[in-house]
Amino acid sequence: LPILLVVDELLSLRGITEGTLVWTRPNFFAFRYELVCSAGPLARLTVHGIGAARHALMETSEERWRFAIFPLERREVPVSRESDAEPIAMYHRVNPAFVQFQGGELFQFQPRSTVETVLSDGEGRAIFTVELVETFPRWRVDLKLEPEALSLPQVPVLLGAACCNLVFE
Repeated sequence: LPILLVVDELLSLRGITEGTLVWTRPNFFAFRYELVCSAGPLARLTVHGIGAARHALMETSEERWRFAIFPLERREVPVSRESDAEPIAMYHRVNPAFVQFQGGELFQFQPRSTVETVLSDGEGRAIFTVELVETFPRWRVDLKLEPEALSLPQVPVLLGAACCNLVFE
């Protein structure tokens, strides 16, 4: 019997008006995380490949980004569009974690508590806050967006980095 895998189509991040989104792991047995709003899924982060080619793939309706997160000991993670191997950013897995884009834009994760972290730009303006709500069995993170967050062209990569920051640490 053939197995049919149905994957929801992703909605555009650009049309979102909700202030809080949710990263969740919809299936405990699958290494797949989804960023959802009340209308449906907006982004998906999954693990692909084996060996040296293993990576996390962040997908939105507009683009797909590859996070070369493996091996997990790697502290500097190149981020590239799936269609192009050239890094567009470097995700630094240090404490506190940060993302530096090729154009020089810097975004830093600042822990507020054991369950809450704020992502700020290089001038200290908050972009979004992530709050770990549930770890087992489903894993859930509330992501509270600042009003101007979705206007930033870097936001899809930053959302992927936020998920990686929680899942792979």
